[in-house]
Amino acid sequence: DVRVGVYLMNLYDLHMDEHSCYADFYIWFKWKGEIDPTEIEFVNQVEKWSLTSALSGDGSDSLLADGTNYRIFLVEGRFFHSFMLSHFPLDRHSLTIQIENPEYDSGELVYLPDTAGAEIRKSLQLVGWEMQGSSLNTVEHDYGTNFGNPDENACTYSQLVYTITLARPITYFLLKMMLPMVVVMLISIGA
Repeated sequence: DVRVGVYLMNLYDLHMDEHSCYADFYIWFKWKGEIDPTEIEFVNQVEKWSLTSALSGDGSDSLLADGTNYRIFLVEGRFFHSFMLSHFPLDRHSLTIQIENPEYDSGELVYLPDTAGAEIRKSLQLVGWEMQGSSLNTVEHDYGTNFGNPDENACTYSQLVYTITLARPITYFLLKMMLPMVVVMLISIGA
């Protein structure tokens, strides 16, 4: 089992029409054993060429006091999210960053949330949005295919999902939508 934590530094360029957003964050791994769990794939990454991932600190692994390996990366990239606007202007979204290891199935490698220190930067603010929190969850991702290789069985993979929840505040609705309508109505009544 591998413990994984995420600390969100920035979230920006929420593109409703392109179904994406940019995020930069720290992601850390704690594990014991020979398998390298840091060879990950961001499942909902949009532009693979634009993703940057660099070891943080001096770039070397650390060995914690209990013999656990520790490695931390700083990641920046663009991630897919299907913005459902049916509740606009009072919409709420759960943006996700999904990671998995494409080499080892869930029988060999399982990602577990490391919630100690997994947070959103306190000073992070998005104009027109309220940050409502974040969570880390483990799911089994089943592709349901052997990808055309008859010698392989379809596998399930351990996937860690980091979810950031944000919503438009009621003040957005009142100031941006209702106030102009009230002003137009008052002007038309007075005319």
